[in-house]
Amino acid sequence: MTIAIIISLVSLGTALFTIKQLFSFESDMLVADCDNLDIYEDLEKRIEALESGVKSHVENVRILSSQITELQVETKNIGKSLNNLTPFVDKTRGMAEDNKRTLDSIQRGKED
Repeated sequence: MTIAIIISLVSLGTALFTIKQLFSFESDMLVADCDNLDIYEDLEKRIEALESGVKSHVENVRILSSQITELQVETKNIGKSLNNLTPFVDKTRGMAEDNKRTLDSIQRGKED
């Protein structure tokens, strides 16, 4: 009977010690979590800043994409204008060469 009481008291003591350790562990974890709240808030602020940065970069990409499209259209129009300008330049050059030959022949005629 005494052995049963001793075993019961030892079991009771072990159970109380285990419960005490368990509660102290949970309270230590709560303190650790409270200590990390500043870190969590800082991380949340950083995440919000990153999200904001990504959103602004996406908007910038959209703006640049539309500007690239506009520049492509302008480039095509310039190409068309240059294609239209080439025959005009060739014709003008031909007229200038004809006028130069005519003037040269007039000059030669005056010299003779």
